[in-house]
Amino acid sequence: MRSPVPRRRGPAAVRPVAATLVTATLVTAALAVAGAAGCGGGDDQPATIDAARYDARPPIDATGSDASTSMVPDDLPSPLPSGPVTAKTMTFNLGLIQTVRGAPQRLPHIVDAVKGSGVDIVCFEEVYTQYTSPPALAAMLADTYPYAAWDWTTVNTVSNGLLVVSKVPLYRQRFHRFTQNDNAGIVDRAVLGVIAVDDAWHLSVLCTHLQAGLDPSNTAIRRSQLAELDAFAEDEGFNDDAAVLLGDFNCGPDPDPTDDECPGQAACPATCTPVDTETIDAVSQTYGWTEWATALGFDECTYCKAEADALALLPLFVCEGSQRIDHCFTRNLGAAAVTAVDRVLDAPVAIDIGNGMTSTTLSDHYPVECDLGVP
Repeated sequence: MRSPVPRRRGPAAVRPVAATLVTATLVTAALAVAGAAGCGGGDDQPATIDAARYDARPPIDATGSDASTSMVPDDLPSPLPSGPVTAKTMTFNLGLIQTVRGAPQRLPHIVDAVKGSGVDIVCFEEVYTQYTSPPALAAMLADTYPYAAWDWTTVNTVSNGLLVVSKVPLYRQRFHRFTQNDNAGIVDRAVLGVIAVDDAWHLSVLCTHLQAGLDPSNTAIRRSQLAELDAFAEDEGFNDDAAVLLGDFNCGPDPDPTDDECPGQAACPATCTPVDTETIDAVSQTYGWTEWATALGFDECTYCKAEADALALLPLFVCEGSQRIDHCFTRNLGAAAVTAVDRVLDAPVAIDIGNGMTSTTLSDHYPVECDLGVP
């Protein structure tokens, strides 16, 4: 029996946040983790979104705790547009944490790449507060993505790192920090939900980042978090209409399970630690989301061993090989479908990240684009 998730009756409450300046002591601790009211038309008019009257707080680089939660309108337009969804969505883990090299140098390149991607809605993970913050990154993207949602209230050091930005107005934000969570006191694992409303359609967007690690202990936490995510989505009504679930699930298939990516590691199997596909299969088989990547022939790594290792300040996951762990799932699309799932923004780059090192990738993950439309 799943644990109940209390229904949130209004915009997320603003709570005190942890300091975003990380002291040397906290940085050391982080590195030690190696072990571990919109308007609508009348009754006979289609609903429209008037940007001049949209009352969400614009994305800002705020320094006070008042920006720890974005002010997304809670009341949906009426009538709510209900046509087939046509939108390009993307999930992108930015690796903005000190255990991944070159965050300050990579960030402006990431911003430019995302602005030029042509995507409508982006779910970001690892927008941790060591180098920026969700509202600060939202401000960098605001000329292309004027709507944003975040909740970086936290009990840990660098928050949950989740941010949704959109070209389409956002409403009815909800947030849930998983009860089963990292016990190292560094990052939060959570899910952020919001409803995007276009002139012709609306879409629930869930953005999440589950527990890392393929060992039994972390796998068990990840599966518990997935159950919590389902309870949250059901309780908050995100399962009722068209929805997309995006994020870094830290589990999924190995596109080439026969390659030898962990040489010289005595504690590792010859072809790295076996991947966790059971958890990712449960998203569709247990919780009712539709998985499209397999049918559409997408089978590339999104966490690719060589590129990830090149950016790793410490070898956190030496026994884990290349995996497809960044995912897109949908439900209740009606006449629409996912028309394409692709790894994007993966052309080689050359970013000077200091100490004589050059990054050939924007992050230690590749983003995944998931296009919704009428086939």
